[in-house]
Amino acid sequence: MGNLSANNIAITFHDIHSRDWLRRTLQAIASRYDFVSIDEVSNFYHSGKTLKNTCHITFDDGHKTFYENSFPVLKELGIPASIYVSPLIIIEEKNFWFQEIAGIEENHFKQELALFLQLEEASLARFSIYAILKSLPVDDIHAVIDQYFTKYNRKRLPPQNMNTDQLIEVDRSGLIKIGAHTMNHPILKNETDERAYDEVKASIDGLARLLGKKTAYFAFPNGIPLLDFGPREQKILADCDVSLSFSMEKKRYSQADHHLAVPRNALERGGPNLVKLKLLLGKSWYQLKNRLTPANEISQRIHFQALYSTNRTTAQP
Repeated sequence: MGNLSANNIAITFHDIHSRDWLRRTLQAIASRYDFVSIDEVSNFYHSGKTLKNTCHITFDDGHKTFYENSFPVLKELGIPASIYVSPLIIIEEKNFWFQEIAGIEENHFKQELALFLQLEEASLARFSIYAILKSLPVDDIHAVIDQYFTKYNRKRLPPQNMNTDQLIEVDRSGLIKIGAHTMNHPILKNETDERAYDEVKASIDGLARLLGKKTAYFAFPNGIPLLDFGPREQKILADCDVSLSFSMEKKRYSQADHHLAVPRNALERGGPNLVKLKLLLGKSWYQLKNRLTPANEISQRIHFQALYSTNRTTAQP
């Protein structure tokens, strides 16, 4: 068995708009860790491979900046990584729901949310749009977005993500492994048993058809344990023969973790010194950040779910 106390970390990125920033960030990480592939992380969990002071780099969603900026830097530095995408979004060149609402007028959108959810508009004032939407089934998310777009005659954004040819090129590089990320990026815990299963299974099967091989890797949308997924979702992954899945629990990973909920830490901004400080502090960094933020998204979601659940219960005849 590997060292349970070894300092191993997985880091995730999303949109990367500067090659130079990513290069400097990866070099800062390299000053503390050795980079490893997703296959090595899988062997750590399933075959007892020893890993110590290593880092695996991941990307979620498949934004076009991965192909334009991240992929060239990873090839330049020879760093293995994994990326988690939706075959539906890639093939149909669509946007995820959270990409569609970028730049919306918040007050107008909350008015539509209040109408759609049959809540008083004032009751939504203390919640962010994302905290509200992440508390809903994905079909409801799309419905209220469509309602808003129609009422305000808003145009859809152009495709924000990689296309099929780009994803296939990334896969054929041999440096990057492609994993599934559901079809529509729902918070799986908000969905019915059937819908949660379909979102996972269809994304795995869709990638297999697209790439000509089955993926064994997955990343949970949003990925907060118990809030976004739980034992039901892990069983679905096991039934779909997924061998490794990532959460967004912000800590180092070890063999004490469930292999279908491997922790990851997010890096989105900051210079090399700040990156090194975040890596040094680890989980303490996020705890400090949350204490300094009056109402973080997790607490907002918990409070909104309680409000919405109470409203639906009292509204029933």
